[in-house]
Amino acid sequence: MCFDKKFTIKRYKSLTLEKKDEIKSFEEDPEVYDYLEAFKSWVRLFNEIESKYPNIIFYKKRLLNNPEDNESEKKINELLIHLNLI
Repeated sequence: MCFDKKFTIKRYKSLTLEKKDEIKSFEEDPEVYDYLEAFKSWVRLFNEIESKYPNIIFYKKRLLNNPEDNESEKKINELLIHLNLI
């Protein structure tokens, strides 16, 4: 195995099969792949929360000003469920 060189995924995928056999790609390890996918899903969730938090604040303010606003309550509940916050 050759660990003294650093390879990007793009560079690794462009190598011949013989060269790939010499290099251990941790991305192909099932356990590492599962961890990477879990990490990517967390990143997506945090990015989505970051982009949607102004909407949460908006609907919360509307509900504070008008507690009877069923449409805002429905929208904020849908948003919180979508973002796994309730």
